[in-house]
Amino acid sequence: ASLADALTLRHWSQIWAVYSILDPSYSDTTTFGFWVDVGNGCAFLIPSVLTSAGITFDVGFAPRFIAVIGVVFNYVMLHGTVLYFASYLLNKRYKGCSTAGMVVVAFSNGL
Repeated sequence: ASLADALTLRHWSQIWAVYSILDPSYSDTTTFGFWVDVGNGCAFLIPSVLTSAGITFDVGFAPRFIAVIGVVFNYVMLHGTVLYFASYLLNKRYKGCSTAGMVVVAFSNGL
């Protein structure tokens, strides 16, 4: 796939659909796994754009301010990932999933 393809909603909807096979909570709107991902996508769009712009260009923000945004952003993402992974394990969402599928879930959440 090209970079242009990677930036399309179609590409990411396919990734979401495949991941939903590995973890059914991603297609179940009543689960933490679904809502933590939706929430992260909505809540962190602006901070991630600001951080990226502040690191790349001189946008007038102090480097310390950009660093604080980055630290808080990453800490909250880590918190959500740990809770999601605990939910995945404690609710045994891995049942029926192949070893390779479980490796994909563990690896993608460990990034």
